[in-house]
Amino acid sequence: VMLHCKGVNDYKPGHVFALELDDAEDGSVLKGPYTISRATPDSFDVLIKVVGKKTEAFAAASGSPIRFGGKFHVPIVEGVRHKEDGVKRVVMISTG
Repeated sequence: VMLHCKGVNDYKPGHVFALELDDAEDGSVLKGPYTISRATPDSFDVLIKVVGKKTEAFAAASGSPIRFGGKFHVPIVEGVRHKEDGVKRVVMISTG
């Protein structure tokens, strides 16, 4: 899912943020945390695996307004130390 922003986008890959979408069927609010996978000055990409009602709605929301906000973690590249710090190997584990 690629989202285009109005204004300046200061999100970076690795930021976790919240997405919200009004459900077209019953008017409820579908929301959840997602991780930005790619970002430009006016857009960002979020990789969503379609597994149920909420993710199906986000994947089908082309052209629909989606609300977003929050920055709940630092981008992953900022959280990984460099070789100068003595780190020899980085292991990443993800759940979802």
